[in-house]
Amino acid sequence: MSTNTEVNHDKLMELFGDVFNDVAGSIAVMMSYLGDQTGVYRAMDKLGPSSVKDIAVESNVNERYLLEWLSSNAGRGYVTYHEDSDKFSLSPEQAAVFARENEPTCIQGLMQGVVGQFVKEDVAIDVFKTGRGRPWESIMNVVFVELKDFSVQLTQDIYLMNGYLQ
Repeated sequence: MSTNTEVNHDKLMELFGDVFNDVAGSIAVMMSYLGDQTGVYRAMDKLGPSSVKDIAVESNVNERYLLEWLSSNAGRGYVTYHEDSDKFSLSPEQAAVFARENEPTCIQGLMQGVVGQFVKEDVAIDVFKTGRGRPWESIMNVVFVELKDFSVQLTQDIYLMNGYLQ
């Protein structure tokens, strides 16, 4: 047991801020995953600047929950809110990252892989305690496929960015 029990307030606040940012990031991953799996990002890319109602109809999701989702995403910079018209949209960059799954810039495969890790949290806890490990196929088939797709995209991205990074 540690003998130093005095808490440094500045260090505590810094640590608290780091942890809070990690939690917020986890929520953002889940929100991105929801937008991908429900087709909201693709609907927004198709529609352009649109009302919550129009996006809800196009993506077949609950309008009230969609408003909360859009507000959360706008707060993180994942979607754009147009205050003058009360509409939401995706910039070309946002669409490339979140909506266009055939483009190498789309990050949804990574989001799906992260979310998939939490589906079997009891197994993850057991693996950590016992050290037994677990094969890829025990996680989730979709996670394996999505991570494979993401790694192919990432490899292509690194190759394409090579000229920019030199």
